Amino acid sequence: VFLALSTFLICFASFAEVKCPSPPSIANGQQSSQPSDTHLPGSAVNYTCRDGYSLIGNASISCTAGGTWSRPLPRCEGVSTGLETVYKLMDTVVFECDFGYALKGSQESQCQFGGKWDPPVPTCEKSKYK
Repeated sequence: VFLALSTFLICFASFAEVKCPSPPSIANGQQSSQPSDTHLPGSAVNYTCRDGYSLIGNASISCTAGGTWSRPLPRCEGVSTGLETVYKLMDTVVFECDFGYALKGSQESQCQFGGKWDPPVPTCEKSKYK
């Protein structure tokens, strides 16, 4: 008498869906992602900078197969016009407005500790009179 005994082993693999967390924020910038978005491996997020700032680095990052965001993150840096003047402590500046605008505030201000001006820097407002 021959008895054949067969054993079948069934392996059930459970796979957890890999996702990236919400993409990181960058100072003075914004991303194309929405809070409700699901970020699966291979998806990308694009960054842009606010007005007056320039993007340094790659504009996009990607969700990796491991569920993390690619690096490095881009950054936003202030745009320099090259016309800025560096003032020293106690320097005094006299302000004036272009024709058709009126000075609102003090005409003179002095550079103080911590980069503050005293009195505060005035503004120029369009004049009501021509």
